[in-house]
Amino acid sequence: MDDLISGCSSISSVKQLKQELISLFSGAGMQLHKWSSNCIELLSNFDVSDGDVSLTIPNETKALGLLWRPQK
Repeated sequence: MDDLISGCSSISSVKQLKQELISLFSGAGMQLHKWSSNCIELLSNFDVSDGDVSLTIPNETKALGLLWRPQK
């Protein structure tokens, strides 16, 4: 598995999940990237140097081939 869609009920839970996933993927020699969120606070905590994170919430995007409207 190298793609993931997930969600959490709180921002602190998402931050913890992010750290766990980074560690898990790193252990498999992979880098977790192409983050998307409907919460601007979460997006601002990501490293945007590789261009896989946008600091704006789009009207719609695709996630695992599914159309997602994060603003709704």
